[in-house]
Amino acid sequence: NNLASLLIDRGQLDEAKSKLTTAIEIRPNYPEAYNNMGLIMQKSNLLQEAEACQKRVILENPQYAECLNNLGCTNWERGRLSEAELYCKRAVILDGDLFNGITNLGGILRNAGKLKEAYFHYKTAMKIKPASSHLFNNFAISKPKP
Repeated sequence: NNLASLLIDRGQLDEAKSKLTTAIEIRPNYPEAYNNMGLIMQKSNLLQEAEACQKRVILENPQYAECLNNLGCTNWERGRLSEAELYCKRAVILDGDLFNGITNLGGILRNAGKLKEAYFHYKTAMKIKPASSHLFNNFAISKPKP
């Protein structure tokens, strides 16, 4: 699974998918492998398949914050902002230091027009990674007008 994660980061999705398929064949109830398979599907724009992988993980591991965040992002890409918000909020509640979850929640809230909430989450994320340059832009455009 670690190798698959590295391959995903490098954009070698076919090779990562092959490694994960083997891992799942050996260990069918391997949540990390299904989570990563969902990421591959998401990056391949196979959002229905991504959601199926992610929901399988969440059914068996409802406390898996990273997968909840990924499921939130899949729903965000599908235009389902309410579901995306719920999944990412659950992820952030479970892991208050989940940087990607916090920033994704900020983006979802910004897209939903909830600028005060988005601003709060971006501000929280900046405390975790103050040098994250993309946050400064998101933070600035989400700042509510007085």
